[in-house]
Amino acid sequence: MIYSASHGIVRVQEGEKGQERFVSLLIRNPDILSPASAARLREMQRDPSGSPDLALTERVGMSALKALVDRTLNLKRKAPDASRKPSVP
Repeated sequence: MIYSASHGIVRVQEGEKGQERFVSLLIRNPDILSPASAARLREMQRDPSGSPDLALTERVGMSALKALVDRTLNLKRKAPDASRKPSVP
C-alpha cells in the first residue's frame, strides 16, 4: 500500500543533529499525508496540466510510521468494493 516501497523494503535514514530516524515515502493519497502535504497535493491536483497520479514525498519519522501503516490498512479495509483493490495511496 505504501507507494514507494519496493517489495516492502524502505530505507531508514538517520536524522540530523539528534533528530529521529525517518523514511521517505512517495504517497498520493491525501488522507494519509501530513496536513501541509495534503493541502499541497490537492493544490497540485487542481492544476489541469498536472498528472492525475501525482504523488508527494513525505518524510515520516519512525515513531509515526506505524500509525501511517495502520491508517493505510484501515483505508484499505473500508474500500467500497472488497473484491477490487483500492487505489494505491
